[in-house]
Formats: sequence, C-alpha cells, structure tokens
Amino acid sequence: MTLLGPDRILSDIGAALRDAPGPAIATVKAYDMDVCRFAESRVHQPQAFTNHLVTVRVFRGRQLGEATINDISKSGVQRALRRAWESAAALPEAPKGYLLPGDAGPTDSTGDAEASRGAWDDATAAAGPADKAPFLAASFDRAGKEGMRLAGAWST
Repeated sequence: MTLLGPDRILSDIGAALRDAPGPAIATVKAYDMDVCRFAESRVHQPQAFTNHLVTVRVFRGRQLGEATINDISKSGVQRALRRAWESAAALPEAPKGYLLPGDAGPTDSTGDAEASRGAWDDATAAAGPADKAPFLAASFDRAGKEGMRLAGAWST
C-alpha cells in the first residue's frame, strides 16, 4: 500500500461529508512508517507499514459523536459517520460554554496545512533499512567499545 495524495483523500472524504446527516468534521492522518527495533545491540524486528486514518466528529444538536476508521473510501467514511451519529445520540449534550463549530465563526486552517508540508523531508521518507544499517552499526560498535549494549527503536 502506498500513501494516497491529498486530492484523492479529500475527494472521497468530501463526498462522504456532503451526505452527512448533520454538521461534521473530518481529520485525516496518513502514516508511512519504517521502524527498526533492536536489543543487545542487534536488530531484531524491522517493520514497515502504511496506513490512513480518518476520524469524523459529528454534531447532533449539542451532542457530539466521533468514530475513527482506516477505510478512507467514500463508503468507509460514510460507515464512520453513521457510527459517530449513533454515538452522539447516546451521549449527553455538551455543557453550556463548550464552543461547537459555528459558535466562534469560520476559521482558516491553511496555516496548519503549510506547517505540515514544511515538515516533510524526501531523504528521511526514502530511508530504508539499508540506509539505516551503517548508522546503527556505528552506534552498536561505539557502545560495545564503552562496554554497553543498546536497545531501542529507530523510526522514520
């Protein structure tokens, strides 16, 4: 699986949100994770995974419901919306003073998107086990010279 681009993600999620039974907000998290776990100064568990998560929050009057799913297709987001809507119906209303969307007027989230884009590094994203191996080997070697063994995880 590869990470999907923002146009594809926003297209499917936007289509699902247009059909929401009430006001709704979606948050998307995309992960392309490469983890290298080590113990006793030896790599023992390399892992790589890609995942997309969408969390939808719905507002049923002053009742709030939320659901998270890793199926970001229109039908998957619609399922999450139904679960969130049912959850909202089972919960008490938000207390007075708790601001709901629209209470404070529209906001501009373009700064959040720009900050996320600035955090991207192509070399880090492309680094695989072969790129990490020399750095880990040097760390293990130095620790060994100091009479230590290393344990931990390195992720990108």
